[in-house]
Amino acid sequence: MRFTWVSVLSFLGFRLLLASDGVLGAALPGFPTAQTRTVPFRISRGPESLPQHHIYIVNASVAGVPFEVIFDTGSSDLWIDTSGSEDVLAKGQFVKTGRSIMLQYGVDGVHTYAHGSAEYADVQLGVGLIAYNQTFVNVPGTTNITKYGDKGILGLGPPGGWSVIHETLKGTEWVTNPLLRTLLDRNPTMEPFFTVEYSSRDSEGMVNTGALSFGDVSPVFARIMDAPKLYLVTGKLWDVPSEGFIVNGEKVNFNGASQLPFALDTGAYTACVPPEYMRAIYGSIPGSYLLDGGYWSVPCDAKLNVSMVIGNGTFPIHPIDMTEVYDVQDGTPLCKGLFRNNVDKRIPFLIGLNALQNTYALHSYGDRHGNKPYVQLISMQSKQLKTDVSGRIPGFNPIPSLASVYGPLELQLTASVLEDATADDAGS
Repeated sequence: MRFTWVSVLSFLGFRLLLASDGVLGAALPGFPTAQTRTVPFRISRGPESLPQHHIYIVNASVAGVPFEVIFDTGSSDLWIDTSGSEDVLAKGQFVKTGRSIMLQYGVDGVHTYAHGSAEYADVQLGVGLIAYNQTFVNVPGTTNITKYGDKGILGLGPPGGWSVIHETLKGTEWVTNPLLRTLLDRNPTMEPFFTVEYSSRDSEGMVNTGALSFGDVSPVFARIMDAPKLYLVTGKLWDVPSEGFIVNGEKVNFNGASQLPFALDTGAYTACVPPEYMRAIYGSIPGSYLLDGGYWSVPCDAKLNVSMVIGNGTFPIHPIDMTEVYDVQDGTPLCKGLFRNNVDKRIPFLIGLNALQNTYALHSYGDRHGNKPYVQLISMQSKQLKTDVSGRIPGFNPIPSLASVYGPLELQLTASVLEDATADDAGS
């Protein structure tokens, strides 16, 4: 989820310099001292108008009150919709700054907003992983962003990422570190990175769970430590250098550049790319055409063979993640691509979950020797394709709620999809 613009209103003049040793920590009696640095996440479905869309949420405790929040590598701030928890929060300890904040998320003129105030509280992830005196935005009663059943957003952007909280409080005595920096300052022995691991697909092709790990790497994917370090293009996002895409065996790069900024954004479901890339990916499919809203209509049995080229690696995208059913007419499903037109030149390539859930990713804040932030990636997809697909995907139904209308949809996948995915496995 991309933060694009903010207007700030300031109220009340008082300030407070919070002690660095966690004066609010005493508000959480009984919290275990042992830390579990792996935090599970689970799928959360979108509204009925977007039945196949989903996002991933984690549990976070703010001032002792649990909330389910989207983990978002495309923004840097923590904000919480505290509506319904006012009585409980009143008993906890948190500090109000008196500063009002307006958050705005989106790209290409499609924006959502949330209005609240900057506050401080102890924030816990997992078991005992606590960010003491963490700044966040209290956004009571917002509904326009919390459409996935969540209660807020946990921003995990890079250290140089744009922060509305920082812009609001800079020049004051308020500490404005993002959550990961707060955790690192409190835990100097913790390695300065986090990883994102997605589970295997279920029988319907969905990725339902996964895990965030702070300072730790899954033993299953230990080889990621040997993957190339992809230093960020701008540092404002987790934007890694890319050479474009491979579509049906042909490289697609209209700029001829090796530094196309691919912004990795777990807060977005679809990938957003310039129109010429959309046409290259979907336009050659017989029967495809451009829809209103920046999507391409494609036949539901379309066989898409698409990979991302990032660094010196090729990262296949599962064919399931390239299309979705968006309507049913006279019992016949209609499908569209899961990439979307994007003419925002500031963020030309926003890579969402439909592509990212095919990877295992390490996001580093940079080491203590002064090295810059970077990302390491390995592909999870080639082995998944062989495991999940043997000529077809039995019973795969992109929209379970519409199953009674048109029955199971079987997507026929050609051998070329499997062969291409395994030939260039970036993780091997």
